[in-house]
Amino acid sequence: MADAYADPRFNPKTDQETGYLTKTVLCVPLRTSKGDIIGVAQALNKLEGPFTNRDQVLLEGIATQSVPALKSSQTVERMQKARARE
Repeated sequence: MADAYADPRFNPKTDQETGYLTKTVLCVPLRTSKGDIIGVAQALNKLEGPFTNRDQVLLEGIATQSVPALKSSQTVERMQKARARE
């Protein structure tokens, strides 16, 4: 979004609490190979101008590459919790 505060989906609470000023936002879902959304990737405040389709394609590529690492990390965390319970 070119102006975060002009978009009704934007929640300014974090900005208010931290003093940060969000100007522009680009978000894409983190999807598993089954299509399940397990999170989001976001970019804030592009240095020059609004985010473009090219920026979105790049962030989607980064998101796609990050899902296996995130899933692996979640698996390790579940295993550690299970071991701690034993």
